[in-house]
Amino acid sequence: MGRIPSHREETKVLLEQQFKSEVALLSRLYHPNIVQFIAATKKPPVYCIITEHMSQGTLRMFLNKKQPYSLSTETILRESEGNMGTYRWMALEMIKEKAYTRKNQGPPLPASCQPTLAHLIKRCWAAHPSKRPDFSHIVSTLEKYDKCVTEGLPLSGLVSHNVILECLEGFISMSSSVPVHV
Repeated sequence: MGRIPSHREETKVLLEQQFKSEVALLSRLYHPNIVQFIAATKKPPVYCIITEHMSQGTLRMFLNKKQPYSLSTETILRESEGNMGTYRWMALEMIKEKAYTRKNQGPPLPASCQPTLAHLIKRCWAAHPSKRPDFSHIVSTLEKYDKCVTEGLPLSGLVSHNVILECLEGFISMSSSVPVHV
């Protein structure tokens, strides 16, 4: 339920449009993970949207209980069994109800993981976005890896080549006249 300030005509018009837009959208949404829209009413300055009852309450109530789940739009309301969130946004440790940490660390890589892939994976896990490879670099590395595996070429050159290029990045311009052999 909301109350529109009566002192500004522009604000009233804008909020009226937003209310109508939200009601139009909510009235078309039907999904088990979305709170069901029931009705809307407006008696200016009071505007009200009525939805199904969620027995576990609001996000504020949930956060006050300090539950250690991931926060996303999917976790705002909880249903009567206490289910919350979606598995696609939860860490495997959380799904299996095992101990987990909020620190930015990936799981240990198996010893059988090729150094090329291990290096790429660890770069993708970097805490700072600037240290992570862009998507074109990931695709390029995976394509080179696939080519080496398919053609039976040694994989060791991929890691050293990528590491050398990363070290030189910023020192050599790709448009410079210095020949770079790839």
